[in-house]
Amino acid sequence: MSTTGSERADVRRNRQLILDAAAEAVLNNPQASISDVAERAGLTRATVYRHYEDRDALLRALVAETASHVVPLLLAELRPLAWGDALDLLAQRAITMGVAYRDAILTIAPRLEEAVRTAVEGEPIQAEIAERRAAGEIVTALPDDWLALCIRTLCLAAIGRLADPDVDRADLVQHLSTALRGLTA
Repeated sequence: MSTTGSERADVRRNRQLILDAAAEAVLNNPQASISDVAERAGLTRATVYRHYEDRDALLRALVAETASHVVPLLLAELRPLAWGDALDLLAQRAITMGVAYRDAILTIAPRLEEAVRTAVEGEPIQAEIAERRAAGEIVTALPDDWLALCIRTLCLAAIGRLADPDVDRADLVQHLSTALRGLTA
């Protein structure tokens, strides 16, 4: 095996170690530092900084990595459902994931929409809307790109409401579902 090939494998391995360690560290402590991540990954801080210029870059990469796995699975789960039922399920999943990852999400909330949007190529929500419109399930005159942005924003806003300990999660799911359905009615 060539040196270049092993270096590339080491780079990939280290990047994955860093992302895995960051996921664990941020879930345990949303304010986890680069040092915390490096220690958890069994790497030096310098190695982490070779991959990510700062904590924000690492958090963006973590969101992108997570979204690249979660969004396609979620869309696959929604596709066989009627549009209204798909939106209800989306509301449930958004709040369930929001509860599970609330502290980490709130730590990166100002950059979350951008990270989620860039993490998954081809605007899959917008593509799903276009397919549903072509099938006659969506009849609103609002453009597909606007609807996709609104759906992401409503989901993120609902997740943000989880920071309030007095918010009833079942009510939040219902409110989000109603808002999502109202977009395309």
